[in-house]
Amino acid sequence: MGGHDAVLWSERDRRWLALRLVAGAVAVSAAWFLASGEADPERQLPFAALSVGGALLAMYGILAWVTSARRLIGERARRLLGAAPSADVDVASAETLVAGGDRQWFHRADCRLAASRQWPSAARADHERAGRRPCPACRP
Repeated sequence: MGGHDAVLWSERDRRWLALRLVAGAVAVSAAWFLASGEADPERQLPFAALSVGGALLAMYGILAWVTSARRLIGERARRLLGAAPSADVDVASAETLVAGGDRQWFHRADCRLAASRQWPSAARADHERAGRRPCPACRP
């Protein structure tokens, strides 16, 4: 990958994360500082609530950041692999298993990860003897 595709999060995403984390840390720190001057636990309660709010704000920032990454990864996977195949799979192609000589996975012949390659077919036992594992995408 090169250029823009190499960056998962935009500058805007990173700024929003930093803003939420800093705001959450400021709220927690302020609550701790203000509550430390109060001897009565009842007067410390509002500061405890402020601290919990700050922690929730920081967690929301992280959750939004991770959610954004999952969405971007999903978009890239759809661009790379195309639309998901239909549920009804041709039985003949499901029984034809292919793999490259130096690859660690074996695939169904109709797998999107193997479709454009001219890999030879072999029996499942032959692939397993060669140390290959079933493709996690097509699950032969």
